[in-house]
Amino acid sequence: MKQILLKPLENHITNLDYFLKELILCLKENKKFEIFINEGVDLSLIKIKDITFLDFLKDLCRDLNFPKEHINIVTYNLIQDKKVWPTVSVTNRFLPMIIEHSKKYLLDSVEKNIEKTFGFFVGGSRWHRLWLGSYLYKNYHDQTILTYWQHHFNKTQPCNLHIDDLLMKLHSSEDKTVYDNLFEFCNDLPLHLEAQHEDKNKNTGYINWDDAFDELKQSYSSIFVDIVGETWHEGQCFFPTEKTIRPMVFETPFIVYASKNYLKNLKLMGFKTFHEFWDESYDNYEGVKRLEKISTVIQTIGQYNRDQLKSIYKKISVITSHNKNILNSLSKKQIDRLYI
Repeated sequence: MKQILLKPLENHITNLDYFLKELILCLKENKKFEIFINEGVDLSLIKIKDITFLDFLKDLCRDLNFPKEHINIVTYNLIQDKKVWPTVSVTNRFLPMIIEHSKKYLLDSVEKNIEKTFGFFVGGSRWHRLWLGSYLYKNYHDQTILTYWQHHFNKTQPCNLHIDDLLMKLHSSEDKTVYDNLFEFCNDLPLHLEAQHEDKNKNTGYINWDDAFDELKQSYSSIFVDIVGETWHEGQCFFPTEKTIRPMVFETPFIVYASKNYLKNLKLMGFKTFHEFWDESYDNYEGVKRLEKISTVIQTIGQYNRDQLKSIYKKISVITSHNKNILNSLSKKQIDRLYI
């Protein structure tokens, strides 16, 4: 069966010209085919200009008299609502690959020497990462190990920081300090851990996910909690990436900006989170509201001195050790049984 690759970024299709060309060819051949989405986006949120991708597909099938059920949509979103299209398949390839890669680090004991409160590690910019990065940079600069590779000062390779997306999301917000934080932050980008990383940074936002384990290992030994800015974060979606797995591997607590009920889904897989130590009600929200709830948690943790953080970590280490053990035992079959 022929397969067409659809590449989403937030709710847009980045390979739209290719996709539309291949889609029309498949429809004209009048044979069954697949649309493969190797990401965890909620299908109902993808758009082609002002129309949703699914409505566009429905209209096209109707106009060309092509049976909708002859198009199978394959996605990495583990909790995709399958009712949105007659034939939707969920595949689980990427997460087991990350977990398998992480296992070579699981044998190592983690020597924690907490010097900083927060860690926030970003390659590719998104509107929610801009919000979190600028917030941490302004308010907790001295307490945070922060990397942010994409920037506006590369004359040969421009990038989209998604500032416009952030401003659209903030249109009804009453917190005007976000704007000052944002532009101060962008002016100081890029932020690297080491000078040698400047030569690696081509401003594409892409960092090999497997390389990041080695490059960030030392940083994780120095931070109390990792602020995770996951990739897919709106609508009904759940697609953990290496960003969530890394703090588990290096026995570090985490606060996750992701989709609603993300922590709930992690718990279904056997992992534990940190509601005993801070408010995790942020998991009931998405978007700007989730960010605002997370900022309250950051404020609470940001008040602790280094001795207090070390004392809390001793209690939390029971959970971080548990998560590391779950990673070591978790198999693709177990994940498939839960979600597929």
